[in-house]
Amino acid sequence: MTDTIQQSDPLDGVSSEPGEAATLEEKVINCFADLFKKQLGLRRRAGAEITLLEASRFNPKIKTYTAKIKTGMNAWRSRRFTVGPIGENTGSKSDCFLVIYDDKIVVKVPPTRVTDFDLYVNSMRKEQQIVDKLRPRECIIPSLGVILKKYQPFMDDMAAAGGEITEQRCEEWLRGNPEFQAYFTIDGGFVYFMDLAKHVFLADALSILHGLDKGIQEEIIRDPTILTDFEKFEGRYGLENAQIGMDLKSVYTEFEDRLRKMMIQSGASPSLLLYKSQEWFLIHVAGQKISKDERDLNEEFVKQLNTLLSGIVDHNRDVINEYRQMVQAYLESSSFSQHRTYMQGIIANTLELLAWLRFKGIAIRDIKPDNLLVVGDPDRYPFFLSFPETYKIGLIDVETAIDVIPADGRIRQPQLGGTPFYATPLNMFPNKTLLAVYKDLSRALFLQDWFAALAMIYGIIINDFLFNRTAKQLVILTRNIQRALKAGQPPEAVIKEANKFFWAGAGEEFFENIRKNEERLRYIRVLLPDDARKMLIEELTAETKRIDKKIRRLISQQALFKSRQNQEQLYASSPERLAEIIEKVKAKPEADKQSLGQLQHIIRLKQSSLFFRQYIGMVEPQESLLSAYELLEIMFALVRDFMYPQV
Repeated sequence: MTDTIQQSDPLDGVSSEPGEAATLEEKVINCFADLFKKQLGLRRRAGAEITLLEASRFNPKIKTYTAKIKTGMNAWRSRRFTVGPIGENTGSKSDCFLVIYDDKIVVKVPPTRVTDFDLYVNSMRKEQQIVDKLRPRECIIPSLGVILKKYQPFMDDMAAAGGEITEQRCEEWLRGNPEFQAYFTIDGGFVYFMDLAKHVFLADALSILHGLDKGIQEEIIRDPTILTDFEKFEGRYGLENAQIGMDLKSVYTEFEDRLRKMMIQSGASPSLLLYKSQEWFLIHVAGQKISKDERDLNEEFVKQLNTLLSGIVDHNRDVINEYRQMVQAYLESSSFSQHRTYMQGIIANTLELLAWLRFKGIAIRDIKPDNLLVVGDPDRYPFFLSFPETYKIGLIDVETAIDVIPADGRIRQPQLGGTPFYATPLNMFPNKTLLAVYKDLSRALFLQDWFAALAMIYGIIINDFLFNRTAKQLVILTRNIQRALKAGQPPEAVIKEANKFFWAGAGEEFFENIRKNEERLRYIRVLLPDDARKMLIEELTAETKRIDKKIRRLISQQALFKSRQNQEQLYASSPERLAEIIEKVKAKPEADKQSLGQLQHIIRLKQSSLFFRQYIGMVEPQESLLSAYELLEIMFALVRDFMYPQV
């Protein structure tokens, strides 16, 4: 976007450059410029200049603009507002933007244009039904009132009629004033507005834990004397990094020699060299430039200085990068320790949210940080994050949610699809197929949320996606699923093949990542909320019962041990004892391959049962502490064994 946009005809869209179509972000900006015009009593076609003022230092994609509206021949009115994309790079279908226009607002632009007002308001009513069932859990959903309350004639009408401003009254007013419906549209399609005035995105809260970019720059330029004081360097970064410090000093010495010559040639004061050269050098190492406002320096010297430093930094890029990586690792380590209690609190409340959803019979089907809120005392944010009992995790935008225990017993078909980093193949199949394959449709839908939650818990701690490769595979897999279903292949066969492909990759990536980060994951220990503890016990117990039932069925099917007494001994045997029995009988003539395979299967089942029983013992005590590593192991095993039972 150019610094200033001339908004002459918003109905036809505004271009960044002549002949170019406006970006979606520019259309959102124009949407609020048009609202400002309406507040001033002007038409949407009134001329406007929209000027970029600044980008947020915390998130450069969030930018503040001034909208200058022409109200007369030589009269103008102006106001500021902020716009920027959110939830990018997660594979979400809708495009979402954060807007600060008096209040914080989330604008959601659906992937498929909705042009019918009835369909638009009906979609919001469906979300309201989910919210009503989840009460008193804080949920933020699209609302007509978010925009209408900013329009004084609407507020005057409501005041004259008296009573509370409800969504129904907003809808009735818009039907009576259909010309105002245009202010809820972008490119002729309705968009959704959500009020985020009171609370914080969980994604924003997590940025506190891991937002290091600014910190790296500040750490590098914090103490310039560290360049030549090795005791100070080793004391801060450790003896193991001493060589990095020596290499950086060598680069600095090269700069100092060349700077000395440059200063003599330019006639600059040599005394500047004594106390400024280290600072200048580290400013460039931090990725910044020397300011033209530097005292005692003329503009030409500053230009030469920046050119010299840029060349030295580029020529020694390997040394500079190694130093920056060392600083980043140092900050991550210290930040991780400082924010440990925040992480533990957020994870505890994520588990509490899962237990609440299970209790209420609601599956969200698109759990991720961008769809969750931190609901606590704003005056104590972010410090309350350490105390899970003082806040809750709320929900924003429940369009994909479904009631799995409806009053009439009929589970409606939810919207298919999901965010690849947090989804499984089950997100791509209708209820009918899931019911045919899994029998327990409610549990299948709940465990989709468990998969998303465990991926999110990993990200809270490690600041990376748990299923990066798997997400890319899922995108390809989704296209293959659609092709197979269009070709008429049986849905049950398609989901079986999809699961085989998906869980092979997901399992490999899961164990690779948690083992790589085992030390950190074990360092985070979570006190389980009581409802979450009970939920885990129930799920673990249900899984051990399923395994037990399968063991008994396999024992009755094998042909090597037919007597009741022998079969009871098999049932009571440990996996190790069973392995010994197999060794003894496999050489016998009557040892058929099928029975031996069944006995091997029983060993794997017993090992799984022991795994789950061990964790039942760990979570049964009232004050149960689990490491994040153990928690992820439990949740992944339960989800995988239900969705793709290999034992």
